[in-house]
Amino acid sequence: MSIDITTSIWTIINFLLLCVLLKVLLYKPIVEFMDKRDAKIAKGFEEEKDAKEKLEAAEGRMNEKFKTAAEEASVIVRESKQKDRAEYDAQIKEAHEQSSEIIRQAGDDIKIEEERQTEEVNEQLPELVCILAEKVLGTSVPVSENVDIVKAQISENA
Repeated sequence: MSIDITTSIWTIINFLLLCVLLKVLLYKPIVEFMDKRDAKIAKGFEEEKDAKEKLEAAEGRMNEKFKTAAEEASVIVRESKQKDRAEYDAQIKEAHEQSSEIIRQAGDDIKIEEERQTEEVNEQLPELVCILAEKVLGTSVPVSENVDIVKAQISENA
C-alpha cells in the first residue's frame, strides 16, 4: 500500500481546478443575481418608506386643516350658533373625507408596491431554480419547460 505522488498531485490539481470553475461559473453569477435582487427589494422598501413619509406629511397637513377649521368655527359660532353649527359640521366632514381618502390612497399605493415586488421575486424564482438545477445536475434544464413545475412546487410549499 503505497501512495502514488503523481496521482496525488493530479488529484489536487483537479480539485483546485474544480474549485476555480465552481467559483467562476456558479458562485459568482448567483452572488450577482442575489445582489441585484437585494437592490430591487431595498428599492421597494425605500419606495414604501417614501409613501409612508408622504402619508405622514398629508396627516400633518390634515392636522393643520383641522386646527384652521376649528378656529374658524369658533369665531363663526360666536356670531351665530345656529348658522355656524351647520358649517362647522360640513367642514369637519369634508376634512375627515379628505383624510380618509389620503390614507386609503396611501394604503393602496403601499399594497400595490408590495404586490409588485412580490410578483417580481416570484417571476425570477423559476429562472434561478432552473439555473441552479443546471449547475448541480450538469445538464440543460430549460426554463420554459420547467416553469410550471417550479411554480407548482412553490405554491405547494407556500
